[in-house]
Amino acid sequence: GPQGAEVPGGPGAGAEGLAPEGAPGGQAAPFELDAACLEKLNRVLGRYKGTHNFHNYSKGVDWKTAQAQRHIISFEAEPFDFDGQRWVRCVVVGQSFVLHQIRKMIGMMLAVMRGVADEECMAIAMRTSKSCNVPLAPELGLFLDEAIFHSYNKEFGATHQKLCHSDFQEAKDKFKMTNIYPHIAGKEDRDEVMATWLRGMNDANYGFSAWKSHALDIKDKHF
Repeated sequence: GPQGAEVPGGPGAGAEGLAPEGAPGGQAAPFELDAACLEKLNRVLGRYKGTHNFHNYSKGVDWKTAQAQRHIISFEAEPFDFDGQRWVRCVVVGQSFVLHQIRKMIGMMLAVMRGVADEECMAIAMRTSKSCNVPLAPELGLFLDEAIFHSYNKEFGATHQKLCHSDFQEAKDKFKMTNIYPHIAGKEDRDEVMATWLRGMNDANYGFSAWKSHALDIKDKHF
């Protein structure tokens, strides 16, 4: 996943993910993201904001280490039309990310939104020392959108040129529309990467219902 560290003079990172709005469901009617669903989606993503222990949202990270502590500045979703199809774009801004963190945050969000996992499972996985099998969403659709240099710009912006993408925003947007989005949409259309992965999203594979027993291991009970 995209990496960065928000330290004096160092970068932060903003990542963008794209997923098709429609979900597999056999002969069922296609899913549509209405206003109520979008509101819930952004509320669910908002639970990641702040500083949390993301050892269950990574691989090989001990819950006791400082590496497990990560700070999320914002995480928001919005509908997005591309090539005649409605997609959902999720944009996360954080000080830095550990391996697989973003993919697992998306995977856990999808489990909640699809009704496979209770919303409290998100918090349990971030507040327990126990191991939780958090779903790892496919990498397709995830890319680093921008490196953000808040500390450098705050300290040196008045005397040096700020490090930002504003001067290149038009070119960046054009590149996404002509290269990145077509690649994502084309591969999903050909290989059904996300659709295939979602077919395995169930309690039998991830054991969400058993996670509630881990709440006994949590010192902070405020979910």
